[in-house]
Amino acid sequence: MLGRLSQLPPREQAGLGIACACVLFLVADQIVVKPVARELRRMDIDIEVAAKQGDHNRQVLQYETSVAAQYEQVKNLIGVSPSEQDAVESFKSSIDDMALRNGISLISMQHLTPETTDFLVTYAVEISNFEAETLSLINFLHEIQSAPGLLRIQRISLTSQDETTMVKGSLVISKVMTLAGEQE
Repeated sequence: MLGRLSQLPPREQAGLGIACACVLFLVADQIVVKPVARELRRMDIDIEVAAKQGDHNRQVLQYETSVAAQYEQVKNLIGVSPSEQDAVESFKSSIDDMALRNGISLISMQHLTPETTDFLVTYAVEISNFEAETLSLINFLHEIQSAPGLLRIQRISLTSQDETTMVKGSLVISKVMTLAGEQE
């Protein structure tokens, strides 16, 4: 094959050499240059994203001491959860005590399955049947809302059968506690 190429006139040999060089450059462009350029562009974008993330993280870190100080002030407001059984029994006992203080007759009470997140556990107690005077119920609800430990009424249902101030109903009360004691 080289013998035939050497028989070509010099002008055609030069043209063939230029054509082969162009094909070689196109192949090199497709196989090497474009993938490398694409990778460099992707790396530039990654660097830009990392720089923005670093700037954001530095801004967030400026608040570290402030957040730590605020956390120290409020970390004991909701309390650290003991074992699940102890927490449920304590919660049910505190509801019983509040009900007795306010003259509420709790007929049926049971705990629901606790909901756990990364840092919190929410305990819930369902009182499926109670009787109370309207004023006593209002005082009981107020005591729940103002009690320490983030006690909240999740659901309440009331019925009144006659014209007295006696009401019957059901409600679900929740309490949030932190899991910080286990993770620190």
